[in-house]
Amino acid sequence: RKNQYSVDPKYIGKTVEIKLSPTNKSIKIYYMGVEISSHNLTDKQFNYNEDDYKAILKTDLFKDRSEDELN
Repeated sequence: RKNQYSVDPKYIGKTVEIKLSPTNKSIKIYYMGVEISSHNLTDKQFNYNEDDYKAILKTDLFKDRSEDELN
């Protein structure tokens, strides 16, 4: 559907499995058979879980920022 959904940055570049819910309203993302994320399907191009978004920010440019600053 050309939309993107976040995972924890430690899974970036790894092969994951995506399963659509029976209602076609959400997805679950698995790595090696273990669920690592889930998202409701939306029309937005980018769909980030807040914790994933913060973890992504911490990995590079904002790695020295405090938790309060990232919030």
